[in-house]
Amino acid sequence: RYQRRIKEAFASGYPAVYLVEEAAFLFEKSSGVSLRLTSLGRKGHEPRSRAHEPDLWEKTTLRSFKEKRVDPWHVVQEPGQLRFLVPLVTEASCLRCHGEPEGILDETGHVREGYHKGELRGGIVVRFPPPESK
Repeated sequence: RYQRRIKEAFASGYPAVYLVEEAAFLFEKSSGVSLRLTSLGRKGHEPRSRAHEPDLWEKTTLRSFKEKRVDPWHVVQEPGQLRFLVPLVTEASCLRCHGEPEGILDETGHVREGYHKGELRGGIVVRFPPPESK
């Protein structure tokens, strides 16, 4: 149900990140499972938002994805929670804002990073809430 709304809004020119963050907010509100985008940035470009900066585990896992050293998803169990990271690969639709020409402002006012289709763009962090204590 959210995917259709996201595609419609994106087709009308709404930036994808806002749509994904809105869907993540609604999903967490209804399920308790949180979703967050994270990115290493590219070619000297920092992630577009501080909210997308990876922590140490995310940074290490994203680098492993880039070097193809781990499965296409990676799980870590921490005290009281479970989280995993899924790679976010650049699709053709991402190139409108994140593709060539690198260094030119996109329609949202951010600098294009010069990504190409199929490149690792970042990841989606999924955190499950701690199990209820009995």
